[in-house]
Formats: sequence, C-alpha cells, structure tokens
Amino acid sequence: MPVKTVDRYDMKDLQIIISCNQQEMGVADFLDIKTGPSKNTSQISFENFRPSGALELTRHSIQNIVIKYKQKVRDYFEVKLLQGISFTDDNRLYLICDFNPEQHHYEQDLINLLKAWDNNTGKGWQGLNTRDKRTWLTGCLYYSGIPRETKKNRTYIIDGLRVDNELDFYCLLGEVFFGSRGYFGQGIESFEDCLLEMRPTEGHGSKIVFTSSRRIRSALNTYYPDEFDRVCTIFRKFGFDTFITHDD
Repeated sequence: MPVKTVDRYDMKDLQIIISCNQQEMGVADFLDIKTGPSKNTSQISFENFRPSGALELTRHSIQNIVIKYKQKVRDYFEVKLLQGISFTDDNRLYLICDFNPEQHHYEQDLINLLKAWDNNTGKGWQGLNTRDKRTWLTGCLYYSGIPRETKKNRTYIIDGLRVDNELDFYCLLGEVFFGSRGYFGQGIESFEDCLLEMRPTEGHGSKIVFTSSRRIRSALNTYYPDEFDRVCTIFRKFGFDTFITHDD
C-alpha cells in the first residue's frame, strides 16, 4: 500500500479544526486532555479558539464533534458531547465527552512529540521504549515527509551497534539517509514504498555498508527469518551496492 505523502509539520499545523455535521465550527490550538467527571469521560481543552460563525454546541443540538488536524492530514478523533462547551475569558474552551484517553494515547503522544520538535526540545530515539519509538517513526513521517531523492555516489553506513530491534533499524535508516528525524519507513513494506517514491536513477553509484551486521540480522529476523536478506535485496533492486561486515 503506497505511503501517503505528508508535508512537514510546524506549530501552525497543530491547530485543530472542530466541525460537526460536516460544517466547520472553528479552529483552536490543542491544549490537553484530562480525566472527566465520570468513568470513561474526558475534558478536552483548547486555547485560542476562533469560531467560524455562530457557535451553538450544546448537548441537545449537536451529538458528535469531529476534531481534525489543520489541512486535514488525518482524523484526530470523533467524540460524543456529554455537556455543552464552556468558555473562559482567555479564549479557552472545554468539552466533556465520551473519550477515553487510554484508548487514544497514541495521538496525544504524537502531538506532544511534534510540539517538542518545533520547540527544539526532546531527546533522540535511542533509549525510548517500544511505544515511543513507534510514535517517533510516525512523527518522522509527518515532520519530514516521504523522501524524494537520494544523493549520487554516497556511502551510507548502517551501524549495527546502534540496533537492538527492528524499530531501531528503521529509526537509524531514516537518520543515516536523511538526517535528524528523517523517514525511511516503519517496516519492510513502507521502506520499499519509500524507494518506489524516490525512484533512484539508474547508475546513481550509492552504496550501503552494514557494519556489525549480525546485530542487524538478529534484530530484523526476530519474526521473519529472512528479513535482513529481503532488505538487502530491495536495496540492490534499486541500484544500491550492498556490503556486509561482521566486525562485532
């Protein structure tokens, strides 16, 4: 399945479009999610709300609200209103809804990561747990987008000493090819999709060197015994010479 191209995020892209019944009601900046007054409810807070027109969001008049990223990159979530919206003097608004943040931690993790990057804070991918590494890879896709080209006559060194598992491999691959927060897939299918999008020119002369390759092979072959060989085959199919060393 082709990977969807997404432009780089910056802070303005984290504004939220609030709509209902396919009608935009306003735009706001996501603030936070807190536990609501009863089980499986949440209070979702926004700031800097700019209504599109007359705002009549009440429990009786509107039952559902769809909250989207600006530019409609993807849905954030849909909620059922349990109470009307309340405002404060500083243009913040609060929704009480049937939203369980434990079921949607991923979206908030992603927003927090992108905000951290735009504020030049946060740490790198090494040392993150599995959940946060998955968020990191998706964040790289949203932040940097699908790669469009490779450099000619380059040598890309993939250091197996930095790879403990499959997620490490794809975090490292994007970084080696495209720099900090670069994206080169989250698994073998999306990795190959990226190469299809890039369409490396014939005879580009670039090569891949896998060092400490036993670690990479062990990490990639955890679930499929030939995964590392498949990665090498895909690289070769797109004109990359591959060199494998066992210096570990």
